[in-house]
This record gives sequence, structure tokens and C-alpha cells, in this order.
Amino acid sequence: MALVQKEHPRSATAETLEATFAYALARSDFQQFMELSPKLCLRLLEVTMERLRRANEKIYDLTFLGVRSRVVKTILRLSEEHGVRKTAGVLVAFKLTHQELANMIGTVRESVTKVLQELQEDQIIEIDKKQILVKDMDALRAMI
Repeated sequence: MALVQKEHPRSATAETLEATFAYALARSDFQQFMELSPKLCLRLLEVTMERLRRANEKIYDLTFLGVRSRVVKTILRLSEEHGVRKTAGVLVAFKLTHQELANMIGTVRESVTKVLQELQEDQIIEIDKKQILVKDMDALRAMI
């Protein structure tokens, strides 16, 4: 956003789950490339609209959904975006602590732990070494 709006500094931070290389792009170089590439401008607009859609959905979720529904929706989203098919279900392909999940959905760790325990007792998910395996995707989808 800071590349597009000159007067406004960046408004977000990013945190990686594994070692990452990051690159910087000068605003002038970005603008020059945008002027030469209408396809880039259209793609940037698409990405911006997707981010706005997600922000609106997150605002809705925080306003109207309880912790259980937010945990379930987040596990579903993570399994769809980062899931790896296994014989026992869909494995979210990275480690995630209860605190990290709580931060993602705007609640406290204890509430997330309770919901995750209930989902495990119902044999909908399994957690091993901080990795979530969705054993029953249909049951999880039915919860939201």
C-alpha cells in the first residue's frame, strides 16, 4: 500500500513461520513498471480486492461469530490453502501453536485450546507436534 499511496507509510507487518528472504522495492521502480504494464495494474487491483474481501470477512467474523466458529473457519481456511492430502485426512503443512491460532482469530489461547480439545474428542481433527490433521472435513464444514 505504501508503494501506491505516497503520503501513507506501510500499515501492516508480516511474520514468517520459517526462514525467509525478503526483498525491497523502490516506489519509483514500482511506479515505472506499473506505467508500462496494464496487466500488472489489473492484477494489483484483483489482489487488493481480495484483501478487502478478507478484511471484511474478518470484521464480520469478529463481530458476529463465537470463538468456536472462528477456530473452525480458520482451520478450514488453512487446510484449503496449505493442506496436504494424507490417507487419514488433510494435514495443515506447517506447525501452529495454540497462541498463534488465538492471535489469528482475535481471542485468548485458553479459548482456542478448549475448542481444539473438543474437536479432537469428536475425532474431527488430530494434533501432533503442533500440526493439525483434519480427519473429517465434512463435519468441520457443517460446524459453520
